[in-house]
Amino acid sequence: TLGGGMWSLQTVLVVDSTRELTTRSAVFLILFLFVHLLGNLTIFAGRDAFNTYGHLLRSQPLITFIELYLLAGCVLHALSASVVSYRNKAFKAPSVPRLKLFLTGTAISAFLIVHVQHFRFAEFVPYKLASGEIAQDLYNIEKLVFRSPWVVLFYLMMIGVLGIHLYFGWRNVVYRMGIPAEHTKEAVRVGRVVLVAVMLGFAACPAYVYYLS
Repeated sequence: TLGGGMWSLQTVLVVDSTRELTTRSAVFLILFLFVHLLGNLTIFAGRDAFNTYGHLLRSQPLITFIELYLLAGCVLHALSASVVSYRNKAFKAPSVPRLKLFLTGTAISAFLIVHVQHFRFAEFVPYKLASGEIAQDLYNIEKLVFRSPWVVLFYLMMIGVLGIHLYFGWRNVVYRMGIPAEHTKEAVRVGRVVLVAVMLGFAACPAYVYYLS
């Protein structure tokens, strides 16, 4: 019928636009992970270098806007992915990759709350930088958080969960980016190798801090 045809067309348009939003937000969040990792790796350069990195972030006048933008990106990615899954009846007959994306995405959302509480809203501990400025002693906070092997294990597990989410999600991103068909498999493979390296970089940070403790 005409009404049924219009509803089907509307559904297709909604799914397509939502998929576009999911892909764009995924790319944005992946880029953020790269930047975040570069900052985290300064932990290997010592206390002053890591605290300087943290101070540069916190002293930025647009940091609140950036944090809100990141929050919006996470929320949009989660909501748009949920809408696509629902429209595709993923919850009624889920494929293994979609189910893994849903479960890992839910776990990551919960983990982010814990992660933000540990580091973004930690009590201010003053540290005098080599430049003479007073900064938050993020280095010491990391040592306090990661002195527990259980906390380190929890973080390593959640980094693994994030890795699984990226592993399956990256394929979806590649196929929606308009990459020529003859290059999609290669793009998926190379991207996954890079993402594994990124996850290893994230995992190295809490492991290293625990070693120092």
